[in-house]
Amino acid sequence: MLPRRLPGSRTRCRAQPHRVRPERSSTSSRRARSPGRCGHLRSACGASAAPLTCTKAPLHTLVQAPWRTRTAMLAVFQVLQAFGYYGFGTLAPLVLAGKGYDIVQSLTFSALSFVGYPIGSLLSVPILERVERKTLITLSGLAMRGFGLGFGYAHSTALIVALGFCYTLASNLFSNAYHVYQGELFPTRLRATGAGTAYSLGRLGSAAMPYVLLPLLVGHGADAVFAFIACAMAGAVLDIGLLGPRTTGRSLDELADSTSGDAPVTAATAVSPARASTACHHPNPGA
Repeated sequence: MLPRRLPGSRTRCRAQPHRVRPERSSTSSRRARSPGRCGHLRSACGASAAPLTCTKAPLHTLVQAPWRTRTAMLAVFQVLQAFGYYGFGTLAPLVLAGKGYDIVQSLTFSALSFVGYPIGSLLSVPILERVERKTLITLSGLAMRGFGLGFGYAHSTALIVALGFCYTLASNLFSNAYHVYQGELFPTRLRATGAGTAYSLGRLGSAAMPYVLLPLLVGHGADAVFAFIACAMAGAVLDIGLLGPRTTGRSLDELADSTSGDAPVTAATAVSPARASTACHHPNPGA
């Protein structure tokens, strides 16, 4: 203990006891207070201390019941939508050149039309959670079909730019909606495999697209190109509209347990701990 006044000094020094504060981890304290997801799953599976595991499903599961319908639906959709989404951006300058515009004008009109891409993505942020995603994909796909046909048949400069802008805006609403939608069609053990396999087929469609659309453009003009794109988008919309399940407002567990996908969400269909226990797998069978 130090004296209050040091000899020869006018300054008073008061002894301050050294206080040791115990270190506290906010993260660990929060974990101690809340069981989190794992705690809820363990309580649903019988409050066992054994760790839970998720078994990855083999690839052939996608072509077996009950997932083969969704796999086929998504694969057909990915191939058809590639012509609509990527066909416009790839061939728009060539289509405008075929209408008689020079390369500078074609690129200028295309650049103005492409402004719709970021605006469409921005609009999708508040819309995706408020509109059923299946409905949003269908409506935006139909809008792309209409704007694309108008773009192909238009000859006025202002109309070409306006229809091109509307097309790109609708196409990014369409794209953002289906990217979220495809991740909701399969359970966790199949999600990456199912969505990735269908998406890779869509990229094959993109690779084949120039060999289909360019001969149409050279032989029959821009009208034939956008008529083909409109037919592809109509097929994609029908595919989702007839075979796709509704996903907005429904849990992934419920979608995984149901293959029809169009049943209304009620209290009776909510996921209960008893149903959740069927998805829990202990590495030790005797646990």
